[in-house]
Amino acid sequence: MEKILISETELSELTGISIKTLQWYRYKGPKYAPKFMKIGKRIYYSKQEIDEWIKNQPRYQSTADRKYGG
Repeated sequence: MEKILISETELSELTGISIKTLQWYRYKGPKYAPKFMKIGKRIYYSKQEIDEWIKNQPRYQSTADRKYGG
C-alpha cells in the first residue's frame, strides 16, 4: 500500500530541504510551501500536494535566468 501522507522529516529527506526551512516556508504561507495538515502535534503533507508543489516550482537553465528573470 502506497503512503499518502509524508512526514516533515520524510519531506526533508526527499527534497534535501532542512526541517527548519520547511517550517519557515509554512510560516511564510502557500507561495512557499506545499499545503500541509496537522494531526495532533505532527505535520504531514499529502503525496499529491508535494508532487503538485514540486511540479509548480520555477525552472532555470542558469543562475542568471533566476536573477534576471530570463
